[in-house]
Amino acid sequence: RNRLQIDGNTADVCDPGDLAAKFAAFGWDACEADGHDIAALIEIFNAAKACRNGKPHVIVANTIKGKGVSFMENQASWHGVAPKPDEAEAALKELGCDFVGFEKPDLAPLEVTKEEWAAFWRVPQAPKSGDSQRESRPAPQMASPEEAAQKKATRAAYGLTLAALADEGVPITAVDADLSGSTTTAKFAASKPEYAKRFFNVGIAEQNMVDVAAGLSLAGNVAFTGSFSVFGTGRAYDQIRNTVCYSNLNVKIAPSHAGISVGPDGGSHQMLEDITIMRGIPNMRVLVPADYSAASAAIRLAAKTPGPVYIRMGRAAVPCVYAEGVELEFGRAYVLNEGTDVTIVACGVEVEQARIAVEMLAEQGISAELLDAFSVKPLDVQTVAESACKTGAVVTAEEHSIVGGLGSAVAEALAGSCPVPIEFVGMRDVFGKSGSYEELSAYFQMDATAIVEAVKRVIGRKQAC
Repeated sequence: RNRLQIDGNTADVCDPGDLAAKFAAFGWDACEADGHDIAALIEIFNAAKACRNGKPHVIVANTIKGKGVSFMENQASWHGVAPKPDEAEAALKELGCDFVGFEKPDLAPLEVTKEEWAAFWRVPQAPKSGDSQRESRPAPQMASPEEAAQKKATRAAYGLTLAALADEGVPITAVDADLSGSTTTAKFAASKPEYAKRFFNVGIAEQNMVDVAAGLSLAGNVAFTGSFSVFGTGRAYDQIRNTVCYSNLNVKIAPSHAGISVGPDGGSHQMLEDITIMRGIPNMRVLVPADYSAASAAIRLAAKTPGPVYIRMGRAAVPCVYAEGVELEFGRAYVLNEGTDVTIVACGVEVEQARIAVEMLAEQGISAELLDAFSVKPLDVQTVAESACKTGAVVTAEEHSIVGGLGSAVAEALAGSCPVPIEFVGMRDVFGKSGSYEELSAYFQMDATAIVEAVKRVIGRKQAC
């Protein structure tokens, strides 16, 4: 505690009062110490470890901002200010550090070759007739008719898959924020007594949830966070960006209850911009599974891949698309139906609506190719562009805002490889409402009928070109 904030002294701006007394009033074993006296702090830590009074411990360490540099001590004006070379030299000397001078940084513009840029986007050349990459990329096993008849929510795969990974020896830890029943993290904790010790419920404190997971990852664990998407990404964005992604930590952000399929919970709980937020952060990968099996595959894929991963799961029970135990990949879009007139690129629960739309279109003589964009980031530009160049028109479908989501990712990719007319099915810059998933899907024009209408519009535009 240095008693300073950017606008001045904390006592003048926002006085927190006697912090030690406040903690003590809530049952903590509180003490104050000189935060610059390392020996004294170590002694306090050892005493706290040896204490068995059942109370949590807190140390209010009093410090001085800029300690050791005479012209910086207790000066809030130095917050966020870089010293000039002569000031830095003087400060280092006061701190007893050897001054070796400053090197002028190399600020030459970054040169990126055309080949390197193409490799980054995986931008293909427009394929020639009959030239396809698909034969060399094995297709995933699809659900049997019996499996397809079963409806399961993607969130239902979460806790059980974490437990299965732990059984296989993966050092799984799970952190939730008072929603472990809804997210199914509780199933992981309940599966074995030792897994209960690897589960941490931090209460309604999503920012703390992410920071705890970050710490667990630094201790060698594969750390997953739960919660609802609106809280687990929206409320904890700063911690995800600056703690997890900036440091490229092995944390998996895996909330449930994304999109309008949350239903009666209403607009406050229907997260519609999480893909936009997550795909915009460097180092973050984004997976949007279409069914239970894909969700399990996403969790397994995230667990074996170092670094941050976002997995978007939902509340609604949807038919199975893939076979149990299917293995899916980053950077892959999966062709669920071959077609020649239009390409439909869907993700998440919209894959089922797109499958229904494909059948409706076939009855009207329109041949639609359907891609499941399981991996939104990195996007499979190769497959998407190849299909777009073949059909000449694209419709994207997502249970998410069309601003910055899958539709934006597809448009960005095709703009540099195969520009074709595109229509977007999704939430159009509005909040959700309370209602059943089916009612809301129709109301916001995100059901199979809406996809069919979008296909007709885009084909009309294609023919007009």
